[in-house]
Amino acid sequence: MSDVDADHLEEAEVFPTIQDLPEELVIYILSFLSSSELCTCVAKVCTTWQDLAFTPSLWRSKDYLCRGDQKIEERDEIFHRAPCLRCLTIAPLGCADTSSLLSALKGRVLPVSELFLCGRRLGSEFYRDVSEHFEGVEKLVLQDVRLRQDDYSALGNLRSMTTVVISGDRVSWTGLQTLLSSCPDVSSLRIGVMGCDGDDELALVETLNSMSTKLTHCHFLGPLGLSDRVLQSLSNCTRLQELEINDCDEVSADGLLKGLMKLPSLEKLTLISLYNVPPSALNEFFTGMSLAKLHHLNIAVCRLLDNECLRTISERGCDLITDAGVAAVLDNCKKLHTLELWGLTNLTGESFRLYLPPSLPALNLIDFRYCSLVPQELLRKLEIKGRKILW
Repeated sequence: MSDVDADHLEEAEVFPTIQDLPEELVIYILSFLSSSELCTCVAKVCTTWQDLAFTPSLWRSKDYLCRGDQKIEERDEIFHRAPCLRCLTIAPLGCADTSSLLSALKGRVLPVSELFLCGRRLGSEFYRDVSEHFEGVEKLVLQDVRLRQDDYSALGNLRSMTTVVISGDRVSWTGLQTLLSSCPDVSSLRIGVMGCDGDDELALVETLNSMSTKLTHCHFLGPLGLSDRVLQSLSNCTRLQELEINDCDEVSADGLLKGLMKLPSLEKLTLISLYNVPPSALNEFFTGMSLAKLHHLNIAVCRLLDNECLRTISERGCDLITDAGVAAVLDNCKKLHTLELWGLTNLTGESFRLYLPPSLPALNLIDFRYCSLVPQELLRKLEIKGRKILW
């Protein structure tokens, strides 16, 4: 073999390694690994890889679940070496685990964007200590919790929060008022619990009034029994974009008309179980509301909704709607994409015979489930390419 051939062979046998790649590309590859893999695997290879594993830009998108059955060494390494975290979930399994967790955090302040705290009766001391060790928390999620008054006060140290989510058994309106009074930047509120502690609803009204210039998203999920004055307190929330209340049993026409008819920024409105609002009030609401940006309206399980009220909206479970009401929707909503008619037991489908394909080309989903009077032959005629018919 000639010297020239030998040189070519040597060149052909030289393959690039990961260390030959640009650092930005290596970090991109490492971004597909979990926080645990970065800490327990990559960082153990060598000092160079350890530095790469704890690159700040890499950890801004990383989540970490801290629970009692994990390796303590891994948890402590992440708490002491990770420059930041996108989301941290803490789910201690008992008092001993809570103490160990707080010991691991001693002397360390970890920047975290989203903080999830899970578990009942963690105690105000735990909440206070945790809130002191994490800075920059924008979203706080309290999952499956039962908070006492002191717990709300302790969490008030997270002053940079913009979003608060609480799910569990119950919520205290006075406690929530205490928490939000310490966090002036909160603009998004989501409460999903099975009830309130029986304290004065006035505390919630005062809280919403104090947030009127900054509240953008408000969700009340669960049997909270919110009254008219809660809805009326929202009338001054000029920046409110989304409102969801899924238990409107105690809401009357007064609350609906005085509270929600003029919200200039509202884009999405969900009101479930409007049992006490008569058709005349619903009609007045639909025809008189000044909601220029509203593009999503959900009033499911509104038993009093009838054809006279129905102009641009149809919802499942509204028993009084007939073909005439659906025809009003089809006449006035030529760009309708989705039409849910689930459970309309009085619907025969005759309103659709005037709108067989190629009419309404934008309509790509029609839900006829539990519409027992609609014949199958009509459903087949409505089917076109790109349109889904549920029945």
